[in-house]
Amino acid sequence: MTNSQGFQSDGEYLDMAAKWMRARSARLSVEKELADATERFENGEDDGPRSQPARQVRCRVTVLKEAEEKLHKELEGRLEVHRGNDRYPLGIDSVCEASRLSEDERLIITAVTLSCVGNPVAESTFGSMFSSYSGMQVSDAVQLLGATEPSDWLKYRRMFLPDSPLVKNRHLVYDRVPQGPDGLMDVTLSVGRETFAVITGTELEPESYDDEAE
Repeated sequence: MTNSQGFQSDGEYLDMAAKWMRARSARLSVEKELADATERFENGEDDGPRSQPARQVRCRVTVLKEAEEKLHKELEGRLEVHRGNDRYPLGIDSVCEASRLSEDERLIITAVTLSCVGNPVAESTFGSMFSSYSGMQVSDAVQLLGATEPSDWLKYRRMFLPDSPLVKNRHLVYDRVPQGPDGLMDVTLSVGRETFAVITGTELEPESYDDEAE
């Protein structure tokens, strides 16, 4: 049953978004498992999608997809109620409206914000999707969008180029400057200080934590 209530805080919105992304990550992970089984079948290595394990994986994909869709519907329903009330605008809505971000860009900025809250949050939300323990890389973000074919990767990588709305407006920050097209995928993403404060509904944190410690 869809919750008909809006959100009491930005943190409550992020709690709900994390549940949806946890289901999404689980579904994408199992879909990759099925794709790998199909590839092994095509290479003559095993029975692939016709095997009993593969049939079980397909069932898991169906169940996980239904769970993901249910949570996304609940999230969207609560957002609709929240926006229809005279409540303060959610931080994520303010950021997306100001920079005219797409739904895909909204998904990514929310995901990276959750990954920056803390490693336990990132691990419980995204499971084994991360390529590195240090955080969400661009390649992880592209996979979270559901990219499988090279054309998908080429489409989504544009969201992370220096002139993209996410990077140009410093919503997303690279941990280092990529040295070429291949280096972009290995860049670890974090959220800009101002954007993090708005989305999480917290105070703006200092530019230098070293200065604050002195």
